[in-house]
Amino acid sequence: MGNDVRPKAELLAEFRGLLAFAEEINSVDERTWDKPMAPGKWTMKEVAGHLLLWDQYFYESAVGKIAEGKPLTLKHLDFDVFNARAAQYGRDQSGGKLVEELVLWRSRLADTLEGLPDTEFRRSFPDLDGKPFVISEYIPDFVWHDRHHMKQIREFLNQSS
Repeated sequence: MGNDVRPKAELLAEFRGLLAFAEEINSVDERTWDKPMAPGKWTMKEVAGHLLLWDQYFYESAVGKIAEGKPLTLKHLDFDVFNARAAQYGRDQSGGKLVEELVLWRSRLADTLEGLPDTEFRRSFPDLDGKPFVISEYIPDFVWHDRHHMKQIREFLNQSS
């Protein structure tokens, strides 16, 4: 992983890429949102729930805390449990509501990150497990994760059309 030395603005521009994608999928009809993207795979709703609940978690437990000068409440979670809950959350919403919330949380995260001084952006903060959390290292991981899911959704939509 290592520290990403690219300028903060470049990292944040990539991080905001999910917002343009949210606009792209906003017009998808509800039936398509509810279809598994492949046999035994998640639906678009489940993926959107997954993305937005991770954004919310990182905002509430790390980025928002850093912005307020408070200790992080970020800790290692059982990913399977978290993702199952996020998928269920997605199933319970409309596609439109999920896009709205995805835009809300990613915008809130990106705007808050933009407002942080560069020193905070690259500083190591201890999480509740005593592990270092560094924003400039977390963003490329999240961007990779976003792109993985955006590629799945785009391929699914291309096959569906």
